Amino acid sequence: MDRAPQTDMERRLMEQLREDKFAKKAPAQPERRGCYYTTIPASVKHRNISADELTLLNLDRTSLLETVLAKSYQGQEDLLLGELQFSFIAFMMGQSLEAFMQWKALVSLLLSCSEAPLHTRTQMFVKFIRVIYYQFKHGFQRTHDSRSSEDKGNSLFLDEAWFSRDIFLYRLSKVICCNLYGQCC
Repeated sequence: MDRAPQTDMERRLMEQLREDKFAKKAPAQPERRGCYYTTIPASVKHRNISADELTLLNLDRTSLLETVLAKSYQGQEDLLLGELQFSFIAFMMGQSLEAFMQWKALVSLLLSCSEAPLHTRTQMFVKFIRVIYYQFKHGFQRTHDSRSSEDKGNSLFLDEAWFSRDIFLYRLSKVICCNLYGQCC
């Protein structure tokens, strides 16, 4: 119906359809299908601060975490952790690249905080560690053949390569350990 009518009959039919009281109005923009995720900035950007301060804000992303929590989650930590869990499930079960990118952004944000885990958001980070533990436990779960009880190896989801030096988890896990223990591994 979007194409122009070719004949007189088609034009009259189009007019009739437009004037019909029960005709559905087409939305101005096509509906977006899929999941809606919170936007997590990749870096902190502020004007009128020194380069040293900007570097510190990007090394310890606690202020970004606080901003995201306030603007997107009304300060409710469990909503952020819920989105983390949802994006992991959508990634694992739905094989969604968009979900993986959101999961990675949230994990990167949380693991890049120095001040929050020890001082301002301790309970949230206790919950986060529990969440990430179970995500890895599920993701690295070994598959078994139910008929022969043979171990088939790692699941199809995750493998040890997730902790190779080239993957973000290795680098960020090292950073959070340095922050928590006060010394680098």
